[in-house]
Amino acid sequence: MNLTRFSLAGLAVALVGAAARDAAADPLNITTATTTPVVTSNANNGAGDVTISTSGSITVTAGQTAVTVDSDNDVTNSGTISSNDADNVTGILLQGGFAGPQIITNNGAISLLESYVQDDADDDGDLDGLLATGTNRNGIWLQAGPAFNGDILHAGSITIEGQNSSGIRLDAQLVGDLTTNANTAISITGDNSVGVAINGGAGAGVDGDVTLRGSINVRGENAVAALIDAPITGDLVIAGSWSSTGYNTAVRPQTAAGLAALDADDQRQGGAAIHVRNSIGGGILLQGVGVEDDDDDDDDGNSEAAGDTDDDYGALIRTFGSAPALLVESDPSGPLVLGATDSGFGIHLRGGVEANGVYDGIDATAIRIEGLAGAGVTTAAGIALDNRVRANAYGSTGNAANAYGVYIGSYVDVPLLRQRGTIEVVTNSDETDTAYGIYLTSDASVPTITNTGSIIATLQGEIGTAAAITELSDSVTVINNSGEIVARLIPTDDDLTDDIV
Repeated sequence: MNLTRFSLAGLAVALVGAAARDAAADPLNITTATTTPVVTSNANNGAGDVTISTSGSITVTAGQTAVTVDSDNDVTNSGTISSNDADNVTGILLQGGFAGPQIITNNGAISLLESYVQDDADDDGDLDGLLATGTNRNGIWLQAGPAFNGDILHAGSITIEGQNSSGIRLDAQLVGDLTTNANTAISITGDNSVGVAINGGAGAGVDGDVTLRGSINVRGENAVAALIDAPITGDLVIAGSWSSTGYNTAVRPQTAAGLAALDADDQRQGGAAIHVRNSIGGGILLQGVGVEDDDDDDDDGNSEAAGDTDDDYGALIRTFGSAPALLVESDPSGPLVLGATDSGFGIHLRGGVEANGVYDGIDATAIRIEGLAGAGVTTAAGIALDNRVRANAYGSTGNAANAYGVYIGSYVDVPLLRQRGTIEVVTNSDETDTAYGIYLTSDASVPTITNTGSIIATLQGEIGTAAAITELSDSVTVINNSGEIVARLIPTDDDLTDDIV
């Protein structure tokens, strides 16, 4: 009898527990404006999914997080998460360690802003001071610790003003996919900030695919649009309009007097638009039409023939300053391996890549790949360039500047460099500067170069040099050329600061 009563009591406890779990699953739908942060483990009668509707909003102050995901639940923001002049704030903070799969979706706006604006303190006609003064503002942040099991989808807007800040930041492993959709935006202003950061660390990275589309623009000293510092097991697919710069403005003054008036804070250098420092299982694909007009360029399953108006939506990756637009470099921790994209190449660029030094004495590099002894870079089948690569640099007396279209550095293995698009490089200088179309440094390995497109290097000046292909590696055994390879010098008699090319 006692055993029977004990069993019935246990059953009653089990039923109570089941009822509690059902109650805990109640979703929380925020439909109005609030200043109260939300934690999913206590969202509504216990743990529950959280939705911010189009009419809802959460405004946070210093040190707060709008939504903390600390349970096995989903979050959807279709409204607004915001702060103003608040440091150490986060829109959506993710904690890993749950079974999942969890879905984190931002369809709305995350805006972590500040009222600070630059002014012309010295009355010289341009703005002075820092681009942003606040710090540590993060749109979506997966904190260090256990893996997060699920997907992160950004389909809205993220706008951040602040130093050491980020739009989407992963400090732990994401077991799932990270996706930013076309027609979305990430805009970051502030030194040492990142648009999308897959940060390194023990166990970090993405066990899945990373697809980054839309408009991603960063501005600040050392600011990077996308940083891949931990491994991705799947593909890295990029499309849309990307830019990075440290400058107040990326418009070059049209006169010598305008150039002379520039202050040091007008010429701060940003980071790369795309900076890859770790291996990617499915390689790097910049989407676009490329050479062949693929019937499904954007891989969305809808063909151009069937009326897909976005099918030719491609990538344009740009930097304004000394950092490469696309930078791939290994670190001492070990080799960096870029696996095969669908075409078989480790890097396949069907979109455009552009670099502009803008000001005098700033090298411009569109693509740079660099390895280390014992930690080289391997590209499956090599590199395919099927669109446009451009670099434009300006030199002047005492301010040397070179332009590089494709720079292959030491300890980089590229079995085939296939160039079917256009590489166009221009250096504007009256000094001994150089325009390099393709530059292979010592200890690079590039056995075969095949060109069916155009490689054009131009030096506009008096005593500099233009070189379509520079081979210092002694590794090239075959150059197949059925396209155009041109190195040209265009002498100028006047001051190049008045002749903007």
